[in-house]
Amino acid sequence: MPDVRYTDEQQAIIDCHDQLVVADAFAGCGKTTTAVGYSRARPQSRILYLVLNTGNAAEARQRFPKNVEPMTTHSLAWGAMKKQVGNRVTRNWKPHNLMRDLNINQARQASNAQRVLNAFFGSPDAEISEKHVEQVAFERDLSPSEQINAVALARLAWKRMMDPADRLEMPDDAYLKMYALGKPQLPYDDIIFDEAQDANPVTLQIVRAQQRAKVLCIGDRHQGIYQFRGAINAMEQLSVGATRFHLTRTHRFGPAIAEVANLLLSELKGETHPIVGLAKDGVWNPEKVTHLSRTNAQLFNLAAERRGEGIHWIGGPEKYRLELVRDAYRLYARDVQSIQDRTLREIGSWHDYTRYAEEASDGEAKILVKLVDQFGHDTPQLLDDIVRNAVALEADASMVLTTAHKSKGLEWDCVQLCDDFEFLNDMEWELSQNPNATPPVAESNLLYVAATRARKALTLNSETREWIKNLPRHREERRQAAQRFEMNRVNEEAGMQCGA
Repeated sequence: MPDVRYTDEQQAIIDCHDQLVVADAFAGCGKTTTAVGYSRARPQSRILYLVLNTGNAAEARQRFPKNVEPMTTHSLAWGAMKKQVGNRVTRNWKPHNLMRDLNINQARQASNAQRVLNAFFGSPDAEISEKHVEQVAFERDLSPSEQINAVALARLAWKRMMDPADRLEMPDDAYLKMYALGKPQLPYDDIIFDEAQDANPVTLQIVRAQQRAKVLCIGDRHQGIYQFRGAINAMEQLSVGATRFHLTRTHRFGPAIAEVANLLLSELKGETHPIVGLAKDGVWNPEKVTHLSRTNAQLFNLAAERRGEGIHWIGGPEKYRLELVRDAYRLYARDVQSIQDRTLREIGSWHDYTRYAEEASDGEAKILVKLVDQFGHDTPQLLDDIVRNAVALEADASMVLTTAHKSKGLEWDCVQLCDDFEFLNDMEWELSQNPNATPPVAESNLLYVAATRARKALTLNSETREWIKNLPRHREERRQAAQRFEMNRVNEEAGMQCGA
């Protein structure tokens, strides 16, 4: 057993044997080290280490003691449900799947039904109801008949998914939902619920249902960046009645980057516990820079500028769906027979795909349309150059590319944030008009995650730099908005009293 010296913050968590413990661990503050220490302090316990993805699970198997079983909730569910769902699970579940399997002839109808199903899969509810159509109804201005139709189609699809003899395809979240509805009791003494800020309500439902196991819920509530997948901050929901701790000291970066992180968290999230950067500040090295973007499209544009030369893609360029760009071009060029992606091939024409992207509000399809329209017939050669010139080893590259979402859990010496992080100006305008408005949580968290990937030096995107520069003015505008709001409230109350 390695000799590890824990901080007093870490040791307090390791020594705690309460039934429910919630530990807020800021970026680089030793969250996993603490979880390993917690496990080693309980060698006789059978421990489930509940993680977000299979990569985390594989890494944990090398690091945690043998009494710990690292698993995702989907792997837990798959072990119990694979005989029932068989080979019906698809990783590419699109509105087009429902159009085919349910004989729906309108992409909008299929998209509405799919969104209702996704809302249901990510909820703790036992049945599909009208409340699962509320969000899509608001976003897409659905008529009453469209809402009724969406719920009906979703119920039909769910009924068929539940039937082991049916061949209707389903996403992974469908069998996870089936598993959770069975209210399983897991055979563990302790559960370490990692990255709980990114859990979905179904995972939280499974953890909450456990009557025997003690639970350590550990993560950074400011790193919740998967709300678009239906994730919730389980740390907040489990905090009621829990014993709470904070991990605030990081050896990842020094005071300069910590100052930026603290400014973002205090200003955008109201955080009162500051991060303490214990490392030394470094210097910017323009020959070794990692660019973090909000979107794949921004990375493709960066790579296009240098035809991919000197670039290392985290996880490889294939992880950024570049081949899908090629298939989209084939559709654009009317080479349907060469298309590999089934959805693109079945849609069959660029005109129909463009219309589908808008009607179905398929974000990925919209990006593909924009890229191919921009680069036109240069797209195939550009893709070939980008893939051919990709540098296999990160150490040999002069530029590293990845998205902020993919960067989570990673770190680099010098980080440049791309200019597609854009929400602060719109946020400040809204706050200056309405003091009850709140900064967007998902975008605030993503900016914090991206900024805290840097070890030595960080270059912010232009909007964030300007926002920090203009903070005194923004704060004054917010103060004036709050003052106007209060004056209006007082005047309205006075008017009501006079009327009375």
